[in-house]
Amino acid sequence: YDTIAPTSAPTNCYDRVNVAPVRKAGDDMAIPEGAVTIVEHDGATVKFKVTQLWKDVDVKMLAFQYRETASAEKCFPDTTVDFGTTYEHTAVCFDGFASVGIYLYTGDDFDPTTCEACKQPTDIDDGVALFYFEMPCNSECAPPTPTSETEASNCYDDVVLDDSSGTCVYDASPVSIVSQHGSTVKFSVSHTWDIAQTHALGVVPAALSQMSIRYKAQGENSMGCTTRLEPAAGYLDTYTAQCNSNGLAQVEIFVHDSTFPKDSSAEIPDECDQPTDPDHTCGYSFVIPCNADMMCDSNRRMQKIRSHMKEVKEESYAPGLSSSILMESFKKTSLETDLPAEGDEDPYCAAEDFPCEGDSPNMVYVCHYSVTKGYQTFCVPEADSDILRLYSSDYCGKCDGQ
Repeated sequence: YDTIAPTSAPTNCYDRVNVAPVRKAGDDMAIPEGAVTIVEHDGATVKFKVTQLWKDVDVKMLAFQYRETASAEKCFPDTTVDFGTTYEHTAVCFDGFASVGIYLYTGDDFDPTTCEACKQPTDIDDGVALFYFEMPCNSECAPPTPTSETEASNCYDDVVLDDSSGTCVYDASPVSIVSQHGSTVKFSVSHTWDIAQTHALGVVPAALSQMSIRYKAQGENSMGCTTRLEPAAGYLDTYTAQCNSNGLAQVEIFVHDSTFPKDSSAEIPDECDQPTDPDHTCGYSFVIPCNADMMCDSNRRMQKIRSHMKEVKEESYAPGLSSSILMESFKKTSLETDLPAEGDEDPYCAAEDFPCEGDSPNMVYVCHYSVTKGYQTFCVPEADSDILRLYSSDYCGKCDGQ
């Protein structure tokens, strides 16, 4: 955030916080300095002010999209667009932030009487620009601008793709970090898959048939799933995930569309809505660091874990309890720098609670989830069960139903 120096000592940051969009769509336009500011916020709502400072374009209409109440998102178009005009609105907050979309209409042929305001623009929408904001709802001052290149490290933006199934090509990562809060992380999911349809103006991005987002919401004991039907190209929504004890959140995305390869048939968990056709489906598992100051370390950790899990998956084994003993699985030497060292704390899964028979004493059953193979039961050394701390879908014992 950029801050404007106050003329006297303020009691909060009201009237002096410029906010920057987390996403833009449609026409490539810049936001003038001071055009969007926070007026006040009380934790439950945020009042923001927009000033018409676009002087290099012929503005025909502005529209504001946000939740006026907890149950309803509304669109407020305004054709009073003289230069310098100000607009104040109050949005309801969720998980400490309010989602606000500001639409700028400048097309030569624009007619407000026929316009469908607050409709997501596409790449072929000439004269429509969308600025999407996540506005903080607390009264803390904006964080200081980093003073060095190290403090502004780009690794703060990384989301790790941990696993995938199928060959559905996307143009950019569909998962992005919005804000990190230690015990939770707010993230956005967008439709970035490379599918298109024939349009009167040519080939344009098309909607997906179905997208499911699976994660552990704040306050929940297990992962839940939200399904979106026919999300349009450029679709974006935000969610808040609960983080595990290692400061990581797991997010899974499942997409289905008839244009995807038929042999892509990722297994969608039961808690998600199932498509009518099990084929043409891809799955992705992402890991999101929940603290900005540990993201780079998390990336190195997850690269090591992904490499190790690849070795495990390449082991020859058959599914089922009687043959699910994974020899020399979850090598402790590859994890000892990231997980509790021997003697520091009890194993994540205790042999007295989840015993199984293997080639060494103190073996335990663990249930591991992969978007490639679904839930599978393994028998591993008790000490190696600590790897489950990094996967919110995994748990001690046999997988349900096995």
